[in-house]
Amino acid sequence: PLLRSGRKTIPTYRFPEAAALALSRAVRYSEWRSRDPGTEREFTDLSADKARGVTESALGRMGDEGGWLEPEEVETVLAAAGLRLPQSQRVNTVEEALTAARTIGGPLAIKVIAPSALHKSDVGGVVLGVNGDEAISEAFQRVWQAVPDPEGVLIQEMVLGGHEVLIGMTEDPTFGPLLVFGMGGVLVELLGDVALRLHPLTDQDARSMILSLRTSRLLLGYRNLPEGDVAALEEAILRVSALVGVLPEIVEMDLNPVKVLTPGNGVKVVDARIRVRRPPLTRQPELADLPAVRRRTLS
Repeated sequence: PLLRSGRKTIPTYRFPEAAALALSRAVRYSEWRSRDPGTEREFTDLSADKARGVTESALGRMGDEGGWLEPEEVETVLAAAGLRLPQSQRVNTVEEALTAARTIGGPLAIKVIAPSALHKSDVGGVVLGVNGDEAISEAFQRVWQAVPDPEGVLIQEMVLGGHEVLIGMTEDPTFGPLLVFGMGGVLVELLGDVALRLHPLTDQDARSMILSLRTSRLLLGYRNLPEGDVAALEEAILRVSALVGVLPEIVEMDLNPVKVLTPGNGVKVVDARIRVRRPPLTRQPELADLPAVRRRTLS
């Protein structure tokens, strides 16, 4: 019910608890409006032309509706954004796997490459901590036979230690790009502990995404667990935001897990997927064309 007097409207509540809840929400909204919005980081080492070349080549191959980039294309795009990745090679035979393993050195992570294996661990398409020729051969056969449609196998440097987190992005038809951050591996689905923010992100956004998680204390050094390189993690989140800003073709991104190493050692993207699609506009949109940016400008 509402009380009205002329042009003034006053909300009323049957019970004081509802009024207290409404007042607390109003205070929280006021605090959010008055907060320091932070600043957007500019990365001079972000090679937009190199990343765009990959997406244009992929869209030329797949058509305007696009699809998931190949692992080599994903690596090139992420490297162009300044994101660190482990050494890796794509192979198709056991002999090629053994050669790649000698080049990279162990221990290794061996992962199947297949359209059906979007979550490789769920189908047995990943073997970790592999060392030695016999173990490599067995792991290759295991992941190859784990799916009905193998297209190759990724031999990857094993990143030891660190905290596993997820950095991702999805394209919302109304709000534009949404950035997501959460604890990685299987924990993200088990706990549902994630933070979402509208693109583009500021340094304050990246920091608040990390600290808003219930599990953020793990990254800050909880009990006997090592502290993570939170500064490098913030930068990685901002680099993903910057990459999305220069490549509107990206409609979905899933970097999981991202290993957050000890302070000073940075972060490494261990596994990644990127889906692209031709933007529906007839020209390349700038950041100011995106809904999230228009709302921020108007507010």
